[in-house]
Amino acid sequence: MEENTQQQQEENVETVAKAEYDAMVAERDELLQYKPEELTDEEVKAQQDREAFEKEKLEFAIEKAGLSEFAEFINDQEEIEAFQGLVKKIQDNVKKELAYKPENHKQTDEYSQFAQKGDTKGMIGSKLAGLFK
Repeated sequence: MEENTQQQQEENVETVAKAEYDAMVAERDELLQYKPEELTDEEVKAQQDREAFEKEKLEFAIEKAGLSEFAEFINDQEEIEAFQGLVKKIQDNVKKELAYKPENHKQTDEYSQFAQKGDTKGMIGSKLAGLFK
């Protein structure tokens, strides 16, 4: 009788374990569709070659654009164009800041020249000439 009871317990355990096992297998099978494909050695090498080529191409474009100093910050072609625009703005600002800015240089018109000389006739003439233009 003990053997019979023990056999029934094992069958119950197996039935429960089998049901759980089947549920886990079904869940695993469902999740397998999302598993990425494993690449062959040839595909991995080809992918590495493409990545190396893209990196070299980007480095060449950076050098061609004259942005070698900024190479560590540039990751793609769009960033090269953005950096070129930024460098152009900086260069323009530097040129403006370093450009000659005359001090005490005023544009003098005819009227002011006559006023400095004290020539009233010339002052009146320049005003009248301005009216008839």
